[in-house]
Amino acid sequence: ALLMISNIPFPSFKKSDSVRKHRRKILFLIFIVISLLFIYEELMIGVIITLYVLSSLVTAVINRNKFKGIINWDESE
Repeated sequence: ALLMISNIPFPSFKKSDSVRKHRRKILFLIFIVISLLFIYEELMIGVIITLYVLSSLVTAVINRNKFKGIINWDESE
């Protein structure tokens, strides 16, 4: 809930270059995830959400120089 009001950017994948480059691999991955979602419904919903949030947080920390204007990393304020 705290991440919903934060300034941390989350990817939307709509205009992602990596998705355009690897369309077949991404489509295959989507089919695998959907099939696992039908088989292990309760587990996969949590796994998908957790992976999305953790990957966004790791990306924000790794690329903090790129997001310097969006995220204030100084604790002095």
